[in-house]
Amino acid sequence: MHSAGDTGMITLFLADIAICRVRRGSRARPVSIIVAIANHKGGVGKSTSSMMIAEGLALFHGRRVLLLDLDQQGMLSRMLMSHSALDAAARERRTSTHLMRAYVAGQQGGLPYFIVPRVSDISELRNARDGRVDLVPSHPQSLSEYRLIEDALSARPGGQRPDQALAMMMQPDLLRLADYYDVIMFDCAAGVSTLSLAALRLSSIVVSPTMLERNSINALVDFLRIILEADLGFKNNAAQQVFVLMTMFMRSNPAQQLLLDTIQRGIPGLNALPAAISHSTAIQRAVLHPGQGASRLAHEKYGSAFGELQQLASAVDRVVEAQQRPNHRQHQ
Repeated sequence: MHSAGDTGMITLFLADIAICRVRRGSRARPVSIIVAIANHKGGVGKSTSSMMIAEGLALFHGRRVLLLDLDQQGMLSRMLMSHSALDAAARERRTSTHLMRAYVAGQQGGLPYFIVPRVSDISELRNARDGRVDLVPSHPQSLSEYRLIEDALSARPGGQRPDQALAMMMQPDLLRLADYYDVIMFDCAAGVSTLSLAALRLSSIVVSPTMLERNSINALVDFLRIILEADLGFKNNAAQQVFVLMTMFMRSNPAQQLLLDTIQRGIPGLNALPAAISHSTAIQRAVLHPGQGASRLAHEKYGSAFGELQQLASAVDRVVEAQQRPNHRQHQ
């Protein structure tokens, strides 16, 4: 059962969606683009990349971004929400795991209830007219329920793969939000989970963060060839694009700089974003949430990495814009 406060918040959120549709309905608006931030290797900065891309798109390009945290560790949610707010979401059963359980139970159309609006602690985004970052959070308390989702999907009749079944359940809800959000972004967990595979099936853009070192590059190649191409049939063409994002980059390391330059100049079959996320104190501070109700200016949050944020946002926005062009979508 939802409390009166919950019901009021859901009503306001749905009203906001309706108003947005009316305001934008008088002009042709590109469909929302679904992006997966994914790499089966852990510790490569997927959650940091998700936060920076979402906040950068909202701040510099006025994009409405919905994040879905599919990592049961909830790192992205901890970056964007205070501990108390995240705990409250778990008590109210408003996490991505609870959303997936609703889908498995045959309950569709309830996605807005699970969305926490305007989660960014950047002051400029708190009351911005267009740019915003919303989140379906994840909480470690929900970890024990994940196996129930896997088991329920595997037990469905028809022999359909669990990730295919889940993707089909999620798709109608995502389409309903296409008029409201410019970008819907999944922060995928490490490994090869049903949730991550379903997210990849739904996405037209995959951004794969990776570090500039041998083990990470080898893992990236496996991810691209075995999971995306061989298993999911990703073509890396106009309809489905994969981009590599270099993370934890150390400018003082000549070997990393050389490798980054080589990748960004272009390697056949490999798309690389012309931006990198540095391994810096500024980024480490940016991912620490300031606490319940606190906010900070973008310059204060990102410090010396503010330029990186802007460069990364511009790189991803160009990709999103290209996907939204009508002549581009004809290939899909």
